[in-house]
This record gives sequence, structure tokens and C-alpha cells, in this order.
Amino acid sequence: PIFDLFLSNFIGNELTGNTNLITHYNLEHAYNKFCGKKVKEKLSNFLPELPGMIDCPGTQDGSSLRSLIEKPPVCGNSFSPLTGASLTGFRLHTGPITSWTTFKFRKDVCEKINSHLS
Repeated sequence: PIFDLFLSNFIGNELTGNTNLITHYNLEHAYNKFCGKKVKEKLSNFLPELPGMIDCPGTQDGSSLRSLIEKPPVCGNSFSPLTGASLTGFRLHTGPITSWTTFKFRKDVCEKINSHLS
């Protein structure tokens, strides 16, 4: 008896492989909402461990691949060791981060720059 009830639900069913299920169940609005519009995800969503503002385009600071190809860095054939003065740029300093560095890597500043570019 239970098998007959279960089977009777499928015998008279009009759904086949040829039926568009989105229109059959009136889900066009939901389909267009979630699939029609492309969502632009930020790079930081995929690489959350990277420090700094990686969502800013490389064209702002000249770090894009295109700028590297169009204007390759000028370098000689030999390497020379860094001087003591130039090594201080790589040294960690004690104390708070400067206000300029904090301002430069703030998320809202980067988004404001992006909105002016687009």
C-alpha cells in the first residue's frame, strides 16, 4: 500500500528531462538575482593572509605586470652589496607606525581611490 502511494505520485507527474525546472517552479526571479549579475569579488577574499592593501590596482603604484613589461627596470650586469645606509630601509624600527603609513594602507582610502578611477 505504501509503495502504491509513492508510485502514484510519479506516474501522473509531468516533469521530464525536457522540462525547465526554473520556469516550472517560478524561480526566474531568484535565478536572475543570484546568477544574472556578476559579483566582483576582491582579491583579499581569496588571499586573506597577505599583508597590506592588495585590493588596490597595481596601476596606482606602478606594480602591475603591464607596467613591468612596458617599462622594465633599468639594471646593470653586476650586483653590488647594499651599503649600510640602504640597509636601514630593511631594518625593523621600534615604536609606532607613522601616520603616513597608517593612512596609506587604510581600507577606506584605497576604496576612495578606486572609486575615482572607475
